Amino acid sequence: MKALKLHALLGLCLVATAEAHASSVKQSSSATAGENASLVKGEMKRQGGDIIVIATTDAQPTDWMHVFIDSDSKAATGFSHYAGYGSGRGLDLLIEGDRVYRYKGTDGSNEWIWEPIDGASATRTVDGNTAKFVLNTKLIELPDPYSVFVTTSSNDWAEVLDSMPRNGKTWKSSGMTESVYVAPMLPTGNSDARERFDEIESYACYYGPGLIEEMSTRDAAIIEVRNQTPESVAKLQEAGTLVIGYISLGEDDALRVGDAGGPGGFDSAYFDRNQDGAPDKNSVWSSYFTDSRQPAWRRHFLDIAWNMKKKFGVDGFFLDTVDTSELYKESRDAMVTLVKELRAQNPDSLIILNRGFHTVADLAPYVDGVMFESLTASWDWGNSEYILMRPSAWDHGLEIWQDVLKPAMDDHGLVVLALDYAGGPDAPAVKTAYDRAATFGYIPEVSNIYLDKIYDIDYKGQPDDAYLDIQATPERLTFELEETRNGFPKGTSVRPSSNYPDYEVAPVIDGVADKNELNWRNRAWASWEKPATHYLEFRLPKPMTTRGLAINWAWDNGVPFASRDFRVEVLSSSAAEESGAWQSVAEVENNADAENRIQFDPAEVVAVRLVQEPGSGSDERPNMMWVEQVELLR
Repeated sequence: MKALKLHALLGLCLVATAEAHASSVKQSSSATAGENASLVKGEMKRQGGDIIVIATTDAQPTDWMHVFIDSDSKAATGFSHYAGYGSGRGLDLLIEGDRVYRYKGTDGSNEWIWEPIDGASATRTVDGNTAKFVLNTKLIELPDPYSVFVTTSSNDWAEVLDSMPRNGKTWKSSGMTESVYVAPMLPTGNSDARERFDEIESYACYYGPGLIEEMSTRDAAIIEVRNQTPESVAKLQEAGTLVIGYISLGEDDALRVGDAGGPGGFDSAYFDRNQDGAPDKNSVWSSYFTDSRQPAWRRHFLDIAWNMKKKFGVDGFFLDTVDTSELYKESRDAMVTLVKELRAQNPDSLIILNRGFHTVADLAPYVDGVMFESLTASWDWGNSEYILMRPSAWDHGLEIWQDVLKPAMDDHGLVVLALDYAGGPDAPAVKTAYDRAATFGYIPEVSNIYLDKIYDIDYKGQPDDAYLDIQATPERLTFELEETRNGFPKGTSVRPSSNYPDYEVAPVIDGVADKNELNWRNRAWASWEKPATHYLEFRLPKPMTTRGLAINWAWDNGVPFASRDFRVEVLSSSAAEESGAWQSVAEVENNADAENRIQFDPAEVVAVRLVQEPGSGSDERPNMMWVEQVELLR
């Protein structure tokens, strides 16, 4: 089992002293506290210089203690500490040892950017189990009251072991007061859930009602609690099944007014990237993309987790839509800190991410598992059918395993769940999905797309090293035209340098003039998004005269993604016979057009290709080549 990064905090007693300009806070020690972890008492007095005394459960506090001060009583300004939900907000000053620093990072973020205050210092002394800090408040000019937040860490500063005060309380120099939001911790249904999860061999992902008996045959079950009852959760737990509740982290399924500070007068939680005055919407699921940077969303999300744990006693949380922070990259760091905050508030609970691979390197020490949804088989929304993922998607999965998940599995004991979709338990895709999951060391599950069934699958996956080979080689990706289209004769073969996961090359010569109604899988071709040379090669069935190419670049959300710099090359029949050398016949630089008509002197050729060098794609995605349609000009 992974070591808990923050410890169970059971019980809390907050006491305000009657002495003027003095305050204290008392809190119970952690039941599972590590070395020098538990902060049990804090006292503060204003006697010329301010005095802050911190007591621990151990014989002597370590040097790895931080004292933070909110000097302006504004939670939105200053440093935001993930370990202090409510209390660790708006921190402007830091005491580390005998030095005093002022926060210089972005307001509301966890950027560790602090600047020493010239001449300011704090005298730190240790007496038994207490650490005493004496500040020169005249030099620092602290108001009355101000808030204090304290953390104690491991000796490499890597882990926060405890914080004071806990549970969203605010410790002020003139007494203890509650913050606006209070979320004390509750024990989970199974205090050993995280340890048991490390050993699971099966799980169900089921969002429908009932089917308790079917789920009880699995080691763990991911459920939609709105379709279950507390009694059914308890029954599953009594049968030995770990119960994990679904929460959407990056999308909201209901459009809420909330604080009315966002687009269209709705909650400030929502994105409005196109500035149309309406929250951005996921058209597939009719949900709304949420911004993890916004305090309104962070409070709402943690409220959901708190209420779910209180009402249903779940063993943990399954966090869906983490990939919103990849779509809206500006929210990525906030997404990470929000998950860390969930961990700080729920130290014994399971936390499972759905995908969110771009966050795993940072979150692996804090979460218990990651789900790889649609690893092998999925649902094609455009054609309404179950499919095996394309070779390019399999290669993407292989790369994610090599670069992200396997290191996290090896270094942090991360459990990876594979979830694939098929039409039934006997569908051919089931065996393939189980075998690929076994090859990567994942726990397999196959269900229907709406996750309202549980398949009884009597098969154990068999590892196969063939799945460790690249599937989408240019040769395997080649498409041959069965009829004349886009100026290309029947028999023309189209070979891409690579395919972006789950794309294919056929759409670039499909002859469809208006692609607005097409599903993204059938609308365009995209290369792998890497700093490499990307190309589309069109090899003709016989030599013929051509004079150029017409290119329509791909569009996404009303924005064209045209390559900035590219060239057109040809392979003449004579060159093909002699050396196979490609000849550049046209080069374009600083392109900003969504459509290009590239013409050159007529030449007899056996092949023509469109080439983009590394980093020459669109401004938004420079390492990808994205093409909707190509026509041969003859």
